[in-house]
Amino acid sequence: MWPRGRTRRLVRPLSFLLATLLLTVSPGWAQPTTSRPAPSVPTSRSTASDDAEPLPIGPSEQPDLLDVLPRATAIDVSDYFLIAGDDSSREVAHIGRQLDTVYRANLRLAKHLGITLRRPQRKLRVVWCTKYADFIGFLNYCRVDPDSAILGHFDTDLDVTVLCALQSHPDWKQALSQASADEQLRRRIEKRGALIARNLVQHEAAHHTQHALGMVSADGSTPTWLKEGLALLFEVPLKDDRLPQEQLSNMRLHEFELLYGAGPTSLPDLTRLVTDESAWCGSACYPLAYALTKYLVERNPAGVAALLHDSGPAAASQPTSEKLQRFARFFGTPDEQWSTHFWQVTMKLAERARAKLADSPAPANQP
Repeated sequence: MWPRGRTRRLVRPLSFLLATLLLTVSPGWAQPTTSRPAPSVPTSRSTASDDAEPLPIGPSEQPDLLDVLPRATAIDVSDYFLIAGDDSSREVAHIGRQLDTVYRANLRLAKHLGITLRRPQRKLRVVWCTKYADFIGFLNYCRVDPDSAILGHFDTDLDVTVLCALQSHPDWKQALSQASADEQLRRRIEKRGALIARNLVQHEAAHHTQHALGMVSADGSTPTWLKEGLALLFEVPLKDDRLPQEQLSNMRLHEFELLYGAGPTSLPDLTRLVTDESAWCGSACYPLAYALTKYLVERNPAGVAALLHDSGPAAASQPTSEKLQRFARFFGTPDEQWSTHFWQVTMKLAERARAKLADSPAPANQP
């Protein structure tokens, strides 16, 4: 059991999540946390034939996972994940199916990029909390600021993803309370909440899967914009016959339009974003990272694979000029002309997303 004494309730007049539900703009699910060393996870090199095979359960893995969640009443064993939950087995099993879909979609993305994967030797561990206090307690145990992990967090030290049911979040309850007299607003909030719930699960599962498969650096040296961008690609309806970047993240594109729709000059300095970790701007950078990663994956998938391969402590410590040269070698220099074309392409997608976001039904089968 994690220490309960460090648990604290968030009290904010209008939080990121509440703003998302009421005003459409949403934050990233998890900000970068610390540069703690990554755990040693046993892996083996995989082949094309065994990538999609179910992962085995590690020795004593189920009892260990039960210890992580004090009130765990159900454990679901999916093809690639082990999920401990404090709720009914039906809902935990639904999360398992959703997580497996993300894992398989990552296999397709890696194949598209031309990345050689490492196969985890055990199932990936997930904790599903239906009580917000348990979720906050877990974050405090991991020394993660609750404000930076709204409803989910993948912890590299513990090699565990923790997810929180949206319905237990204080901001969700506050949003529904404020809309109690407006049935149309309430329906809008509920539909938006279903999208948020789907996106948060798939975003954190993407982080966990990409870490386990070796798509991103185990030491955390993959640039934040690229690491987050790859996870953001999975905030879409995933289909077995489609690559994630072929679907539109309507919410992220809508955010992009709200933040940067005034014109190319409203974009931050892209040269600095792709070469300087301090340029990461928190919630406003998530829609930008999504759009930029989608743009690059569609134009030069092999270049994205090479950039991921080159990520490491040595690359992270290179001078800015060398980082820029490496980026330009694959994608061109992100100067004014380059940024203008990127902005124009993304705004066309945002126009399509705007209509779909207004008309799309809530995701089916939400827990």
